[in-house]
Amino acid sequence: MKSSRGSKLQIPPRKKVIRRNKTPADGIADSFHEDAKAEGNDWDIIIPAPDRLNDLTEEQLDTTIERILESKNPNAPENIVRFSYNEMTYKHDHTVEQTCFHYSDDGSLILKNGEEARLQREEQEKKKFALNSRMQEERDSQTESSTSTGVGDGEVDPKQVYNQFNFSERATQTFNNHTRDVLVVSEPPPSMSFCATATQWEIYDSYQQYFEDQKKLTKSGKKNTENSSGGSNTSDGTNKDGKDKKDRQKSVQEIVHGEAMARSAQLMERMVNQNSHDEILQDFKFWDDPSDDFKDPLSGSVLPLWSFSTEKAHKKQITALCWNPQYRDLFAVGYGSYDFMKQSGGVICCFSLKNSSFPEFTFTTETGVMSLDFHPKHSSLLAVGLYDGTVMIFDVRQKQNKPLKF
Repeated sequence: MKSSRGSKLQIPPRKKVIRRNKTPADGIADSFHEDAKAEGNDWDIIIPAPDRLNDLTEEQLDTTIERILESKNPNAPENIVRFSYNEMTYKHDHTVEQTCFHYSDDGSLILKNGEEARLQREEQEKKKFALNSRMQEERDSQTESSTSTGVGDGEVDPKQVYNQFNFSERATQTFNNHTRDVLVVSEPPPSMSFCATATQWEIYDSYQQYFEDQKKLTKSGKKNTENSSGGSNTSDGTNKDGKDKKDRQKSVQEIVHGEAMARSAQLMERMVNQNSHDEILQDFKFWDDPSDDFKDPLSGSVLPLWSFSTEKAHKKQITALCWNPQYRDLFAVGYGSYDFMKQSGGVICCFSLKNSSFPEFTFTTETGVMSLDFHPKHSSLLAVGLYDGTVMIFDVRQKQNKPLKF
């Protein structure tokens, strides 16, 4: 909305009387107010012309000054940015709302002839019709019941009244058993807390102590046999004692050097190594270098974990290495020499990540090992290529230093 108004400025005479309302904002001196009151008329005020108007020319005084009123909000933002979900980016919004609401209130009055009034009347008529229909149905049902109870010639059967002392109506429900918590405590089997350490030297000392105890039992058994025989030195008794002694020694050797003892010792050795290298196993499973996020994706970090060695491969060079396709923790290493003028025997060692202190299987060859690999389907077969051109096939299950074919 725009409006303009033209006005011309005129220089009033020095003593001309101007009639207008008195306002404090006019900036008139108090002396002029007092002179006007002395004459008896508060509305006659003598206003002198400002000094700044005396310096204006006629053209400047005749200039029309335009005053324009615009419907713009001075507090409206000039730069609005909104997010566009279609383009998935922020875009500048050129439309700025200039309307300001200082007060807003939703009234509850509606026009009688309006659309809202018509809908309201229809809703009220529906409710009234439903109420009247329900009341009419109740009256019809009461009328039918009264006509059906009529007896003979218009005689009405009186309503049967029950004796309140012998009859009563009451609602019943099936009985629900109350739930109960029954605690049953069984006697636990006797338990015992045991704590001990298992090291290589303690295991060795235990075996030695067991061997000494067996010797003492053997000697005590021999003395008991001599005492029971009454000191007789017959040839039959001597032979029998010697045979019993050999049997006992043989049984002791079978226990100490048997296959079951070897399997138990192997498991114990693996447990000891895993406990002593627990930090390495944790790094092997869960180690992650945070600096990899700031490096080239094709490069990474390397953390050394295990070191496998054996005395049989002393002063030899690693010429081949392969992993077992079935047992992911087992790998074979071939030892030989890259100095072809000084060739010596070769060694094949099968190491496991469960035991890094000693190889699981060891095989020796007459010449250096150049290549080896496990069978893709039969994981126990190991093919080895030697320096002199010989190809050998070992079966690691046999644990013999003898190839199957060569």
